[in-house]
Amino acid sequence: MRYLRFALLPLVFAACSEQSTVASLEDGPAFNFANAPAESGIVVRGETPVGVTWVDLDSGLRVVLGADMDEFCAGIVNFELIAFQDANLPTGRIVSVATGEVQTRVWDFLDFDCDLFTTIAPVAAGSANLQNNDNDLQGSAVNNTNTWGWTANGMLEWTADGSPARFNGFVRQQFGNNSGPKVVSKINLN
Repeated sequence: MRYLRFALLPLVFAACSEQSTVASLEDGPAFNFANAPAESGIVVRGETPVGVTWVDLDSGLRVVLGADMDEFCAGIVNFELIAFQDANLPTGRIVSVATGEVQTRVWDFLDFDCDLFTTIAPVAAGSANLQNNDNDLQGSAVNNTNTWGWTANGMLEWTADGSPARFNGFVRQQFGNNSGPKVVSKINLN
């Protein structure tokens, strides 16, 4: 055993004499997955088209994000792109996050009706930061509750006078084996 220690001692000194290639702490970590590789182990990154809408029954508002409703109602599906990052877990579940800035329109009606979208001006319009979180992209609720949702925040403009309008909203959806489906949504505009 003593001989083994003496044989390993030169290796330790040789390893310690190498110059360190660790980045300086001043550089800090770069949490920007826009320039990350498309695939790195269990993580897959890319862009995905998004057109999302939800309503807030309490306020009587509907929001549409990532889609031009004039185009959509004319049969042109041209949703905006946002960045996504999916993690393939060893359990087989895929956890996903997506984010990006998209065009945003808020109407003061609840119906999803092209006649309304194309004849009634939105009450506020502009762009907002949109984020999606999904704990099981494949939608299985075998061992857990499947939950996913969208959150959006941004400064829009009131279409009546062009003044700034602070917007935030969310929709959360969940499906559990024991609880069944649940949806909660909110739109704040002030």
